[in-house]
Amino acid sequence: MQIQEKNQALSVDAAIARSQDYLLSMQQPDGYWWAELESNVTITAEMVLLHKIWGTDLTRPLHKVDAYLRSQQRAHGGWELFYGDGGDLNTSVEAYTALRLLGVPATDPAGLEAAERWILERQEATGDWGGIIPAMLNSLLALRCLDYDAADPVVARGLRAIDRFAMETPDSYRV
Repeated sequence: MQIQEKNQALSVDAAIARSQDYLLSMQQPDGYWWAELESNVTITAEMVLLHKIWGTDLTRPLHKVDAYLRSQQRAHGGWELFYGDGGDLNTSVEAYTALRLLGVPATDPAGLEAAERWILERQEATGDWGGIIPAMLNSLLALRCLDYDAADPVVARGLRAIDRFAMETPDSYRV
């Protein structure tokens, strides 16, 4: 038993030493580390919206975002908040909206139709999408990007669902 414990201790010590060596090899000469901050697609999608709003989209290589977003879309048509979650509504709507803002047509067979189906399938009978405002707002924004009309039954149900969250007083109206 003592030999096994000693071998395990040596293995742990060796693993720690290898880890330290690796981390030190990645350290910049000035003493810091630099690496890509990985995230889901929402940060990239929000960056597209930001540059479109500010009119700075032509000064950035946003045409490359299309390929990145498509590479992250899952077979079910949506995008994930974290790996293996089965698809997240807000994440999917943000990615979809970014693609539309980038000029990808709603009828694009390589993914937008699948994303639209994925969003529509998740609307509840009450009009909600997950019962939370961000998912509901983002879903309706995505449908607007698809040129859905406010009178469309899906949109009308969604708008009524949002209205149920509203608070009105004699002096204010808020959600």
